[in-house]
Amino acid sequence: EFGERNGLVEQPQVDLAMQLVGNRVDACVLARRDALEQLGGFDASMRGGYEDWELWIRMLGEGFRMLHLPGVGFHYRVRSGSYGDRTDDPLQRAAVVRYVTGKHAHHYALHAQAVIAELHAIQAHDKRLVQQARTVADESLQRAEEAVRAREKAAKELTDLRAEVLQLRADHAGELEQLRSLIAKADVRTVELEGLVRESEARSARLEALLAGLEKEKDKLSEEAHRLVGELDKAMGALAVQREHSAALQGLLGQYEARIHAMENSRLWRMRRQYHKLRALMRTSSDTSKRGFKWLRRVAFLVSRKGRRILRKFFAKVFKALYLITEERPVRIVLGDAPDQLPYTLSGDP
Repeated sequence: EFGERNGLVEQPQVDLAMQLVGNRVDACVLARRDALEQLGGFDASMRGGYEDWELWIRMLGEGFRMLHLPGVGFHYRVRSGSYGDRTDDPLQRAAVVRYVTGKHAHHYALHAQAVIAELHAIQAHDKRLVQQARTVADESLQRAEEAVRAREKAAKELTDLRAEVLQLRADHAGELEQLRSLIAKADVRTVELEGLVRESEARSARLEALLAGLEKEKDKLSEEAHRLVGELDKAMGALAVQREHSAALQGLLGQYEARIHAMENSRLWRMRRQYHKLRALMRTSSDTSKRGFKWLRRVAFLVSRKGRRILRKFFAKVFKALYLITEERPVRIVLGDAPDQLPYTLSGDP
């Protein structure tokens, strides 16, 4: 159960005698359809509640058996105003019980002894619960009365204490006023002293910060001086190297100037100047001059060593082909200097 009540509710194995005393079947019961169809379902005339109790009585009376399985089957919510609360009315419950006992009078007659014994056991149990409740109520009432008396006593003591405090205040009003004045002056002096202390602490903090800044500046200046000295040493070394390099470059420059002067006075250089003069004269804007210059370049290439080698190979292939075409009989051309070594042979009429 959860809601207005919380806990685990366990039902025992049910028989017809126990069911006649009261509903002992769980709300999560599962019944066979053929059993419900055989019994005709719930009694439609029972609108006041307990219709499930009456159905289980009929089912057990017809020989069906209820089997209780252990363990938690479902969570049942308990709340006020539910459908089952209607049977809490004594008149409503009495009417329902009269209807059920009258409808199943034969079952009650057969199990009267077990039903009466169980009812007496329930009555004794309820009587014991009522007695325990009365005992708890009496003890609670006694504790409440003691608490009321203790409260009244404490209230009287508090009233007397307040009266004594008022009397003491009246007797020592002058002394209290003098003490308040001294306390106020002491508070003012304390505030002034705290202000002086805070100002002194602020000045001390500023001086410490200034001193720390000066120390850092001193360290930075010292590091900068060391760095500048090192850079000066490096610069002096680099200057010496630069001077040596400059002297070496001056020597190389003199050598190159001598070589250039010798080159310019050589015959090849004079021929090169004449060539460029001729090329400048031939470099005009007309298309004829451009074509003539191109043919001149081609002729110069053909008379060169590389051009002569290319022409030699070209004419060799041409004359070879002409010879093979004009020869009437099959011929064999041997390549190389040694006639015994024949890499390959050409034969047949081309």
